[in-house]
Amino acid sequence: MVTTISEHFSNELAEWSHSVNFHMTDTDRLEKKLTSVIRRDNIPGIASQVESHLHQLEKISGIFQMLQYDIRDQETLLLAYKHKQEDDKLNKADVQQKQAILRLNMQAAEKEFIDIKFGCYDFIADSLKK
Repeated sequence: MVTTISEHFSNELAEWSHSVNFHMTDTDRLEKKLTSVIRRDNIPGIASQVESHLHQLEKISGIFQMLQYDIRDQETLLLAYKHKQEDDKLNKADVQQKQAILRLNMQAAEKEFIDIKFGCYDFIADSLKK
């Protein structure tokens, strides 16, 4: 069975949507763990360090929320493309360009999230040693 470009894009969007939801759940868990570090309140100056990590999580969460919006927007555009003529080259180019940009943005966000996530894990592990 031959997969059309629109089917490929739809599948890609569904995977990205799933990934964004997963990362946002992970972000919520990390925020709770960081908040629990503050509650221990036996390490001087820990709150400012936690605040820095919470700020990073808040930033990446905002990026993921924008990606969710962009994914839904692209899904709408893709659906409209499917209902038009296959020879509508202008619309096809627009869909492909937006998909490529979204792909780059998704890749950048996931890389940034991984750095933030492991930075939080390191910080939490270090704070538990003290």
